[in-house]
Amino acid sequence: MPEWNLTAAGTVRCSTLGGDLRPRLVGMAETPPGPSWLAALIDSGQAAFGDEPAPVTGPALVWRPWRRGSRARFEAGTLGAYTLMGPTALAAAVGHMPESRELREMADTAVTAPLARGGDSATTLRAAFAGIGREIVSRGPAAHAVVEAHLRVILIEAFRARPGQPAGAARAAPSSRIFARFGAMIERNFRDRWTVQDYAAALGTSRDRLGDVCQRVRGIGAKDLIDRRVILEARLQLEQSSNSVEQIAGLLGFQSAAQFTTFFRRRMGRPPAAYRAHVQSGRSAGTEHDGNLFEWP
Repeated sequence: MPEWNLTAAGTVRCSTLGGDLRPRLVGMAETPPGPSWLAALIDSGQAAFGDEPAPVTGPALVWRPWRRGSRARFEAGTLGAYTLMGPTALAAAVGHMPESRELREMADTAVTAPLARGGDSATTLRAAFAGIGREIVSRGPAAHAVVEAHLRVILIEAFRARPGQPAGAARAAPSSRIFARFGAMIERNFRDRWTVQDYAAALGTSRDRLGDVCQRVRGIGAKDLIDRRVILEARLQLEQSSNSVEQIAGLLGFQSAAQFTTFFRRRMGRPPAAYRAHVQSGRSAGTEHDGNLFEWP
């Protein structure tokens, strides 16, 4: 199974389903180390996932959180493709958009989306899966960026297709709507070190009201949510980039590397340089860091 395990992209594995004469079983041998996620395009045929009672019949897009012990069975004659990705690759695909918080939430849910045969979504997804496989094999210049872009297309198509989205959004309670706006606003402004008061003012509410909303929706305070997003970005920078601790501190709006180091150590239990060394040693040993990159919000 073609695999990419570069620092910039994390672990990404991809394979095509070419109408094999025998069923294709995907299990422990194909599963990347640590937490991972499966996306599958079933153009035609059927597939069964774990202990789910009913098989999925194509054309369909399937998204599943994937852990040790997870398995899939693509029946004989099935056409399509599937990809498995680790947390670093998924985090890069989620990116920094107003919708990123919702994409992270969606990533840990099961989505099965029927597709119109020959429709635009099926065509787009077919190109995305083919592009991932091509880039993994060719490994051309900046190929990791192309892989991330194709993964983002798949992730967004799954996000759009999750059941009940339009109606659920329209009926959301006022607290949920405020929280959703707060999450989108954090994505745009966390590098500028906005305070809780800054966000509350931009949302047209009070600091206390915003804190109450966060406690009601997520059970933690507004400042903790902001700090989690900063920590997530710090971890991605330390894991994926060659930027120095001083450069990362500047990118995240800290006045000095020392201030950033104090902030990071208080929340992660070790300073940034030690954290980076820990992640790199894990990669050298053939494992991907399994910390929860999606612990926000």
